Amino acid sequence: MVVSPGPAKLALTILLLLGGCAGDGAPPETTPAPTSAASAPPTIPEAKPDSPGQSTELSGLLEDVKSVAQELPARPRPTEIAVPDGRAAAAKIAARPAGTEVGYLMVDLETGYVMAELNPDLPLIPASTAKLATAVVALDVLGPDYVYLTELLADGDLEDGVLRGDLILRGGGDPALDVADLLELAVQLENLGIYRVDGRFLIDDTVFPVLSEIDPRQPAEAAYNPGIGALSVAFNRVRVAWRGGSARNAITLPPLEEARFESVSPAELSRSGFDLEDMGDEAVVWRVADRGGRRQRASLPVKDPGLHAGRVFRQLALAQGIALEQPQRVAAPVGAEVLAVHRSMALRYLVRDMLVYSNNMMAEMIGLSTAARLSNDVASLQAAGALMVRHLSQLMPEIDWSTAALGNHSGLDGAARLTPRQLAAIAQYGWRSDTLPALLPGGGWSGTLSDRFSGPDEALRVWAKTGTLNYGSSLAGFLFPASGRPAVFATMVSDVGARTSYDATPRPRRVGESSAGRWLARARALQDGLIQSWLKPLPTS
Repeated sequence: MVVSPGPAKLALTILLLLGGCAGDGAPPETTPAPTSAASAPPTIPEAKPDSPGQSTELSGLLEDVKSVAQELPARPRPTEIAVPDGRAAAAKIAARPAGTEVGYLMVDLETGYVMAELNPDLPLIPASTAKLATAVVALDVLGPDYVYLTELLADGDLEDGVLRGDLILRGGGDPALDVADLLELAVQLENLGIYRVDGRFLIDDTVFPVLSEIDPRQPAEAAYNPGIGALSVAFNRVRVAWRGGSARNAITLPPLEEARFESVSPAELSRSGFDLEDMGDEAVVWRVADRGGRRQRASLPVKDPGLHAGRVFRQLALAQGIALEQPQRVAAPVGAEVLAVHRSMALRYLVRDMLVYSNNMMAEMIGLSTAARLSNDVASLQAAGALMVRHLSQLMPEIDWSTAALGNHSGLDGAARLTPRQLAAIAQYGWRSDTLPALLPGGGWSGTLSDRFSGPDEALRVWAKTGTLNYGSSLAGFLFPASGRPAVFATMVSDVGARTSYDATPRPRRVGESSAGRWLARARALQDGLIQSWLKPLPTS
């Protein structure tokens, strides 16, 4: 069905045509549109029949346009904007920890009216709110319907169920590939009637760099700091269980064949009870706490995601009766035949899971996939982060991005910097382009906000991305206050000096962790108090 333009669009079209006719052939100058969600309606110019060069016919057309405009229904005036009680905010800020900087910005989405602000242009630590930038840029560059492909390829001939050549497992960067998906590929291989591979078993994860961890300044044993690669499975984490001095017989799931475990006294380890002893090509050695006969469990990061995924697939293929050699990393040759394919869910839903659960590995995989589309030469997360900032500046040129610095896509970076204004602009852009609120955790309901803003006057009124890093706490997204006027906001609390000292402290650092934990509790309480005061604004006089 074709919809005819309304009178407002018709009047504006006539005006644009008249401007082109009345000029000297040069394009008319334009004024940049306001950055708020809604801009003022076009102003109809007064006709001036006596002005030089203006014909009687032109004057008549202008009068006709004025007449059409006067017949249009008047645009409803926005309801009265309510602003927060500044006294409550001031009290919260005054109680901040020593050395802590606070910045925030809250803007009415319809008009762009600034409802509250403090240090809106101060660069602070975004922590995981940096994932908002990853989401907006990825959806713009790749598109919400983009899917990742994980493929089985054959480089050789198929003869009576035998592949006389190499079998290749090629990763396309799927951030949510699971063990069940690898099983799907193994079953597809068996359904093709293939029961033997005479050649090598290869993995191809060359779409973007293979990294052993996201941030080397973070604990190597932290499950939130896993290796990254285009072929990854189960978020590049394994569950491990061991009992006292028998750690050499620790059980891992999915099986981590390259892992070796050594038992040591708990006094030698950080509070986690394990750390990385050594990492080589053939084995990764972990030290785990010996606490007698007590059964212990932990989640460990995978350091070589591609080889790990290949080994898991090899085990699943063997369960189908297909024996494969140990995997080797080799780029798939041109012309290799596709045997089986697993398709991911659409990017929009992957982004939603990444934001709701604040998954670092998913953010880095999505970010690197985006960077690979923007440039053919992305050698590091830092280079990819710089590409992301550059793209943000192209999407939102009205914002000053000169102070923005993103060393990766997850926010797991104490040196990253964004301002409240930049964060709010990213969220507002996502509101217009990607209905971003629907991809975020909801207060009192889901993800990282399931236990925050859960009171009767708060639940489902805050949809935002959380960010938590030692000495850096942020929250950015959308508010639906009692006034019924949606607002975009960003709050940031950082102690940059303490974070710098923390990163320079040798591990294990139990005292540092304890101090950082107390700081985070106070920073979170400060932010929650601000949001709660903004949800109950006082009307303007």
